Amino acid sequence: MKRPLFLHYLVLIFFLASLLAGALSAAPAMQAGAYRVEIETDPPIIPVGKAKLRLRVLDSDGQPVTGATVRTLTKMPGMAMGEREETAKPMSNMAGTYESAASFPMGGGYEVDVKISGARGKADGTISLQTGQSTAGSGAASSTLRSWLLPIGLLLLVVFIVWRMRRNGQKINWRAGLHWQTAAGVAVLLGMLWAGRYAVNNWRRPGSMTPLEAQGMEMSMPAPVGATAVELATVRLNPLRSTVRYTGQAVGLNEQEVYARVTGNLIWMPFYTGDQVRRGQLLARLDRSQIEPQIASQRAARAMAEQGANVARNEYEASMANVRQQEASWRVRIAALAEAHQQERRMRAQIGSRVAQVAQARAEERKSRAGAVNKRGGVLEAGSGERRARATLREAATQLRGARGAQAEAQSDIAVAREERINAESDLSAAQTLVPDAQAEVSAAQADVEAETQEIARQRVLVAEGLVARRDLERQTARVEAARSRVKQTQVRVIQAQAGVRGAQSRIRRAEAAIRGAEAKERQADAAMEGAQARQEAARADITAAQARVQQSRAEVEGAGADIGGARARVQQMQADVQAAREEAAAAAATVQKAQAELEEGLGAVRTAQAQAQAVRGRIGQAQAGVTQAEANVSQATTTAGYTEIRSLLDGVVTQRLISPGTLVNSGQAILKVAQINPIRLQANVAESDLKRLRVGGFITVRDRDNKEKPLTARLSSVAPAVDAQTRTGIVEAIVPNPDRRFSPGEYVSMEIATGESLVPLSVPTVAVQQRATMNAGTTSSYVWVAEPAQAETAQAGQFTVRPVSVKIGISDGTSTEIRSGLKPGQRVVTLGFQDLSEGDTVTTSQSDLSPVSSESSTRFSSSQTEKFRTAAIAVTDKGFEPATVTLQAGAPVRLTFTRKTDATCATEVVFPDFNIKKALPLNQAVIIEFTPKKTGALNYACGMDMLRGKVVVRP
Repeated sequence: MKRPLFLHYLVLIFFLASLLAGALSAAPAMQAGAYRVEIETDPPIIPVGKAKLRLRVLDSDGQPVTGATVRTLTKMPGMAMGEREETAKPMSNMAGTYESAASFPMGGGYEVDVKISGARGKADGTISLQTGQSTAGSGAASSTLRSWLLPIGLLLLVVFIVWRMRRNGQKINWRAGLHWQTAAGVAVLLGMLWAGRYAVNNWRRPGSMTPLEAQGMEMSMPAPVGATAVELATVRLNPLRSTVRYTGQAVGLNEQEVYARVTGNLIWMPFYTGDQVRRGQLLARLDRSQIEPQIASQRAARAMAEQGANVARNEYEASMANVRQQEASWRVRIAALAEAHQQERRMRAQIGSRVAQVAQARAEERKSRAGAVNKRGGVLEAGSGERRARATLREAATQLRGARGAQAEAQSDIAVAREERINAESDLSAAQTLVPDAQAEVSAAQADVEAETQEIARQRVLVAEGLVARRDLERQTARVEAARSRVKQTQVRVIQAQAGVRGAQSRIRRAEAAIRGAEAKERQADAAMEGAQARQEAARADITAAQARVQQSRAEVEGAGADIGGARARVQQMQADVQAAREEAAAAAATVQKAQAELEEGLGAVRTAQAQAQAVRGRIGQAQAGVTQAEANVSQATTTAGYTEIRSLLDGVVTQRLISPGTLVNSGQAILKVAQINPIRLQANVAESDLKRLRVGGFITVRDRDNKEKPLTARLSSVAPAVDAQTRTGIVEAIVPNPDRRFSPGEYVSMEIATGESLVPLSVPTVAVQQRATMNAGTTSSYVWVAEPAQAETAQAGQFTVRPVSVKIGISDGTSTEIRSGLKPGQRVVTLGFQDLSEGDTVTTSQSDLSPVSSESSTRFSSSQTEKFRTAAIAVTDKGFEPATVTLQAGAPVRLTFTRKTDATCATEVVFPDFNIKKALPLNQAVIIEFTPKKTGALNYACGMDMLRGKVVVRP
């Protein structure tokens, strides 16, 4: 156990001594001509990265040198990395000390070339440095001390170990240390150490690093100051229009399939695909040799039918003459019958007059009898009136007693109703007091619901992030439901309180109505009492008057008996006159019957003649129907012959020739296709997400397949109101003029459709806009790297200082993005090389023209850049890649812009296996992928896990 412990102590001594020697080593220094230069770094331990060099320049007398020009160049020996010479600045608080910037990209040894120009002349020299080296101390230790430092340290540690072992009771077994096995092991170790050192120092490739240097090398190599190369762009006044680009096709405004309507041989059709035709122009002609005989036959049949119709018309005219003759004879008999009827009516009128006189006489007799009866009735009526008056007197007395009872009852009802109104008013006051309290409880309960709802929204966010357990969310949900239940209960109490108010108000109204009814009953009872008293007085007067009428009626009965005898004699005389008039009327009736018989005979003759004429007229109709049918047959044959000439129904061009002359064509068989192409329809299938942002009248820019023609600007004429359930796309269409036949039906077109206009005319290239997460989880903010000309004295042309600037962005057209706040026109932003930048870094650019330009030139530049590529924008949403299918052209460069808008999918990167492309998709950042498809067909792409997929269809 002692031998291993002793060896362990020896190894520990070796490493501690090495550390102590490194810690106490002197600061780097050199002699350059008449100057002595001592170097310190900030930080004192030389890091891997950027640092500051502080050079203390002394003359031969040891005095600080001021006013000198000191330049430094820090580099790795034999490894040029684009370092630049820096001019050191004098430090105001330390005389003779100069400061410059330095960069140590990786771990290892470095050389600092120092050039001095001062009062003692010019001189230069080189100082060696090492990453991890301490430069504190500035030469206080001499070389003698450094040479003795390691042995002294080893000796002190050996003494300490021996003292420690003796204190613990341990003894050093020198024999064990000198054992041949131990000695052999130490020798082997020393030999291996010597061999490795010799191999590294003698067999290492020139310029390569030692193993220790390679292990300590830092691969995040920051470039030297001013060596980072970037590309810049100028913030421009350039109005933007956000657009989406889709591939579409041209479709004829109207398309017609020209087909034959009859069967025949096609003998003439000189039109071919691309020929222009006019509306009504003859396009083709069929053989009509079989149709001409049919036309001649139908015309002969029409002539025969017309001749038969003329014969029937002549027969009809003869029959109508006979009908008119019979009708004239019948009218004469009608006149005789009318005269007989007139004579009969006169006789009957005389009978009626005499009967009326008899009836009048009888009426006078009945009147006299009725007068007598009335007179007798008057006596009875007068007696009855006296009895009625006495009964009225008794009834009035009874009503007077009832009215007095009703008056007492009404007064009692008034008292009860007034007491009820007082009670209802008290209840109303109590109910109105409860309503505000119940409403306050409802407001408090609703406030609790809103607070609990907001808390549950926060809990859901925390649950989604895994910061809160789901049972806490369920408890919070239960509290929300309880709060909602309290709201419902308090609302019920409000309704009950309001119902109490309404019930009390209703009771008050009923009490007031009862008071008014009782008061009306009281007034009615008073009126009834007054009426009953008045009827008593009137009844007594009626009794006296009735007794007088009884005496008068008895006298009138005696006079009426004499009038009855005279009326009876007049009735007997009138009855004899009626009998004589009836005999004369019977003779007139016999004359009428004779005239009616003659009239019916004449009417039969007229009807017979009319039936004969109608029969002849039917034959005319039949003959005329034959003529009409023959004319229809002729017209049909002529029309059929016209169908042998096929004409165009619209102005357009022939898009397809389906058959050739000499072919037998069947009815309904298409021979040509004609399309109207001026104007022409341009259609595209637009994804559902973009379709919602499009409106009729929106601007579109149309380009052809090869971009050889100038882009055409038009407006949308229709936007599909429905989306296809399979493809999740809808058709948009623009009708554009096409006088020069630029577009042909079925031709591929690229349609860039506007979805919005920029609010401010300020924009930068889209690639310059970066995204970073904010303090609020799930949100990001936009920023750009702004480059400003470097202000340092040593700055060279093309060097800039960069800093991040937060901006508020607006719409984007894929190439440029609208800047709504944060930048000014003319500022420069970094578009390439910003990955490893830090605020305040100095960068360089090789661009020669970065001056602000007008909005017009900016627009031209953007357009020219866009025309080099076939571009398409693809969004990554919860549903996957949208649109899932993009159509492109083979052989044309493609620029696809992917923007991931959600964290809910696996699409954090996109893979194109056919092109060996794999790129990360940061959230809400545009990622551009460029390639050139060589072959037609379908190219598939997917997310990194191959779960979400999209397709690029390459057309020829």
